[in-house]
Amino acid sequence: APAKKSTTKSVGGIALGLALADGLLGLTDPAAMHLAGLGLPANTGNPQLANITILQLATHIAGFEKKGVDPLLEGTPGERWLYSDGGVNWLADVLTQVFADDLNTELKTRVWDVLKITPDDLTWRLRDDPGDGHPGGGWAA
Repeated sequence: APAKKSTTKSVGGIALGLALADGLLGLTDPAAMHLAGLGLPANTGNPQLANITILQLATHIAGFEKKGVDPLLEGTPGERWLYSDGGVNWLADVLTQVFADDLNTELKTRVWDVLKITPDDLTWRLRDDPGDGHPGGGWAA
């Protein structure tokens, strides 16, 4: 059976770790530095978007609501913990940009193949997948 949505966040941690190890970004980097469209269109004109860091996206303190697609910024970045599929989706988009590659391809080459994980062992879902599309540019399940 496929993993639950929340367990896929571990895959995001792996991808983030690879990006950090490669020096592609830093935890204190503003996320918008790597993804110009961060938080858009739902939060167009909100100056708080510029304050969201990579660490805040990865730890649910960016302020995005739970909703996975086009979430509103409900809190001040860094102020409080809000469980957010939307924040993790934005992290997936940031990582896709910094790798300049599809995350599925990046993880297949660097993680799944090394661990002998085959396509039969996981399902890759996209954000716009009508099944539930969680999360981001795609994570394994």
